[in-house]
Amino acid sequence: MSRTEAVQSNTWGNQSFAAGQLEAARDAYQRAIEQLEPDDQELLADLYENLALARLNLGQLDAALRAFLRALDGEPSSRQQSLRYLIVCCLGLSRYEDAQRYLQIYEQSFGKHPDAQPGSLRSLTERARLGRSLWQPT
Repeated sequence: MSRTEAVQSNTWGNQSFAAGQLEAARDAYQRAIEQLEPDDQELLADLYENLALARLNLGQLDAALRAFLRALDGEPSSRQQSLRYLIVCCLGLSRYEDAQRYLQIYEQSFGKHPDAQPGSLRSLTERARLGRSLWQPT
Protein backbone atom coordinates (compact mmCIF):
# COMPACT_ATOMS: atom_id res chain seq x y z
CA MET A 1 0.00 0.00 0.00
CA SER A 2 1.09 3.55 -0.46
CA ARG A 3 1.23 6.82 1.38
CA THR A 4 -0.74 8.44 -1.47
CA GLU A 5 -3.62 6.00 -0.95
CA ALA A 6 -3.54 6.59 2.79
CA VAL A 7 -3.64 10.36 2.30
CA GLN A 8 -6.58 9.99 -0.10
CA SER A 9 -8.47 7.83 2.41
CA ASN A 10 -7.73 10.38 5.14
CA THR A 11 -9.05 13.19 2.94
CA TRP A 12 -12.19 11.21 2.21
CA GLY A 13 -12.57 10.54 5.94
CA ASN A 14 -12.27 14.26 6.70
CA GLN A 15 -14.91 15.06 4.09
CA SER A 16 -17.22 12.38 5.48
CA PHE A 17 -16.67 13.66 9.01
CA ALA A 18 -17.49 17.22 7.97
CA ALA A 19 -20.68 15.95 6.30
CA GLY A 20 -21.72 14.20 9.51
CA GLN A 21 -21.14 10.72 8.07
CA LEU A 22 -19.23 9.48 11.08
CA GLU A 23 -19.32 5.76 10.28
CA ALA A 24 -17.94 6.43 6.79
CA ALA A 25 -15.27 8.68 8.28
CA ARG A 26 -14.29 6.02 10.82
CA ASP A 27 -14.04 3.41 8.08
CA ALA A 28 -11.96 5.71 5.85
CA TYR A 29 -9.50 6.46 8.65
CA GLN A 30 -9.21 2.76 9.47
CA ARG A 31 -8.58 2.00 5.80
CA ALA A 32 -5.93 4.74 5.66
CA ILE A 33 -4.13 3.22 8.65
CA GLU A 34 -4.13 -0.17 6.96
CA GLN A 35 -2.78 1.37 3.72
CA LEU A 36 0.10 3.17 5.37
CA GLU A 37 3.57 1.79 5.90
CA PRO A 38 4.27 1.52 9.64
CA ASP A 39 7.41 3.66 9.43
CA ASP A 40 5.45 6.82 8.51
CA GLN A 41 4.94 7.73 12.17
CA GLU A 42 3.76 11.34 11.83
CA LEU A 43 0.96 10.53 9.38
CA LEU A 44 0.12 7.41 11.36
CA ALA A 45 -0.33 9.54 14.50
CA ASP A 46 -2.62 11.93 12.58
CA LEU A 47 -4.68 9.01 11.27
CA TYR A 48 -5.07 7.45 14.72
CA GLU A 49 -6.11 10.82 16.12
CA ASN A 50 -8.73 11.22 13.38
CA LEU A 51 -9.96 7.66 13.92
CA ALA A 52 -10.22 8.34 17.64
CA LEU A 53 -12.23 11.52 17.06
CA ALA A 54 -14.67 9.68 14.80
CA ARG A 55 -15.05 6.90 17.37
CA LEU A 56 -15.50 9.44 20.16
CA ASN A 57 -18.29 11.15 18.24
CA LEU A 58 -19.91 7.77 17.61
CA GLY A 59 -19.92 7.14 21.35
CA GLN A 60 -17.35 4.33 21.05
CA LEU A 61 -15.33 5.53 24.01
CA ASP A 62 -13.27 2.41 24.61
CA ALA A 63 -12.22 2.22 20.94
CA ALA A 64 -11.58 5.97 20.92
CA LEU A 65 -9.38 5.68 24.02
CA ARG A 66 -7.27 2.97 22.35
CA ALA A 67 -6.87 5.06 19.19
CA PHE A 68 -5.89 8.17 21.17
CA LEU A 69 -3.27 6.11 22.99
CA ARG A 70 -1.92 4.91 19.63
CA ALA A 71 -1.80 8.53 18.40
CA LEU A 72 0.21 9.47 21.47
CA ASP A 73 2.49 6.44 21.05
CA GLY A 74 3.75 6.45 24.62
CA GLU A 75 4.41 10.20 24.70
CA PRO A 76 1.33 11.79 26.29
CA SER A 77 2.51 15.37 25.81
CA SER A 78 3.24 14.91 22.09
CA ARG A 79 -0.25 15.75 20.80
CA GLN A 80 -2.41 18.25 22.66
CA GLN A 81 -5.74 17.33 21.05
CA SER A 82 -5.25 13.59 21.57
CA LEU A 83 -4.36 14.09 25.22
CA ARG A 84 -7.30 16.47 25.70
CA TYR A 85 -9.85 13.96 24.45
CA LEU A 86 -8.11 10.96 25.99
CA ILE A 87 -9.03 12.56 29.31
CA VAL A 88 -12.65 12.87 28.17
CA CYS A 89 -12.67 9.17 27.20
CA CYS A 90 -11.21 8.15 30.55
CA LEU A 91 -13.92 10.06 32.35
CA GLY A 92 -16.67 8.67 30.15
CA LEU A 93 -15.41 5.17 30.98
CA SER A 94 -15.18 5.99 34.73
CA ARG A 95 -11.40 5.67 34.65
CA TYR A 96 -10.95 8.57 37.05
CA GLU A 97 -7.41 7.80 38.19
CA ASP A 98 -6.23 7.66 34.56
CA ALA A 99 -8.10 10.88 33.82
CA GLN A 100 -6.45 12.61 36.77
CA ARG A 101 -2.98 11.40 35.72
CA TYR A 102 -3.47 12.54 32.11
CA LEU A 103 -4.97 15.84 33.28
CA GLN A 104 -1.81 16.53 35.30
CA ILE A 105 0.32 15.80 32.23
CA TYR A 106 -1.93 18.00 30.10
CA GLU A 107 -1.74 20.94 32.49
CA GLN A 108 2.04 20.61 32.88
CA SER A 109 2.50 20.53 29.11
CA PHE A 110 -0.22 22.83 27.77
CA GLY A 111 -1.73 24.77 30.66
CA LYS A 112 -5.31 24.65 31.88
CA HIS A 113 -7.52 22.06 30.18
CA PRO A 114 -10.13 24.02 28.21
CA ASP A 115 -13.01 21.99 29.69
CA ALA A 116 -11.87 21.84 33.32
CA GLN A 117 -12.72 23.89 36.35
CA PRO A 118 -9.57 24.84 38.27
CA GLY A 119 -8.49 21.83 40.32
CA SER A 120 -11.59 19.82 39.42
CA LEU A 121 -12.64 17.11 37.00
CA ARG A 122 -16.32 18.00 37.42
CA SER A 123 -16.83 19.89 34.15
CA LEU A 124 -14.84 17.29 32.23
CA THR A 125 -16.99 14.53 33.68
CA GLU A 126 -20.14 16.42 32.66
CA ARG A 127 -18.83 16.88 29.13
CA ALA A 128 -17.94 13.20 28.87
CA ARG A 129 -21.48 12.28 29.95
CA LEU A 130 -22.98 14.56 27.30
CA GLY A 131 -21.04 12.65 24.70
CA ARG A 132 -21.87 13.50 21.15
CA SER A 133 -20.37 16.96 20.81
CA LEU A 134 -18.54 17.10 17.49
CA TRP A 135 -14.81 17.11 17.92
CA GLN A 136 -13.01 17.77 14.67
CA PRO A 137 -10.30 15.70 12.98
CA THR A 138 -6.94 17.17 12.04
